[in-house]
Amino acid sequence: MAAWLDIWGPADEVIAGGPAIFATQRGTGDIWQYAGELDDWKQIGGPGNMFAVSFSYEDGQYVPVLFGLATDRRAVYQYSGTPMQWERIGGPADRLWGSGPYLCATEPGSGNLWQYTGTPEQWTQIGGPGFMFTQSRHGLFGLSPDKQAIVYYTGMPLEWVSVGGSAGQIIGSLFRLFATDPDTGDLYEYDGTPGNWTRIGGPASMFAACSAELFSLAP
Repeated sequence: MAAWLDIWGPADEVIAGGPAIFATQRGTGDIWQYAGELDDWKQIGGPGNMFAVSFSYEDGQYVPVLFGLATDRRAVYQYSGTPMQWERIGGPADRLWGSGPYLCATEPGSGNLWQYTGTPEQWTQIGGPGFMFTQSRHGLFGLSPDKQAIVYYTGMPLEWVSVGGSAGQIIGSLFRLFATDPDTGDLYEYDGTPGNWTRIGGPASMFAACSAELFSLAP
C-alpha cells in the first residue's frame, strides 16, 4: 500500500486547482498556499465564507487563479499573487463556482448565475438558478433546481441546452464530467455528445475529481 505524507497540520478545507493547493487553517479560517515541500506553506489571506479556483490560459498553460467570498458574503475578492493582497471584484454572492475557465457566482435571493468578465465589478448574468454547477473540458454545466435535467452553457448568456436527464449530483474536473444516478447512486461519465453517458461505477459516499483523476469515498 502506498504511503501518505503529512504535509501540514489541521485544516478545515482544501481547495485544489491544477498544480496549486490551498487550505484554510482550523481555528482561524486563514487561507494558506502550499509551496510544494513538506510543511512549507505561506499565509496568503484571512478567513472567508468560501474560496474557489478558476483558470486563465496563458502561453499554452492553465494558470490557476484564486477567488474568495467575504465572511459576510457581501463581496467577492481575487488573490493578487502577493500574500495578503486581494482585490475586490464583485458584490454580494451566495456561492462561488470555479474549477474551470469560468468564475461564476449565484445571486442572493434569486439564485441566478453570473459570470465574472475579468474586469473588477463587471459581471454578466448567464443563467437562472440551479441545484449546483460544475465545469469540465466540455464547458460549464448545471443541474436543474429539481435535479431532473443536466444542462450545458452554450457560451451565450441565458442560453443552455439539455445534455442529460435526472441526476443526484454532477462532478467536474478540468478534463471530465460525471453524474450520479438519483436512484441507485451509480456513476456515469459524459462523452461530450448530448444524451450520451456511460456507466463507469457503482455508488459511493462521495466523489471528487482532480484533473484527469477520479476519487471516491466508500459508501
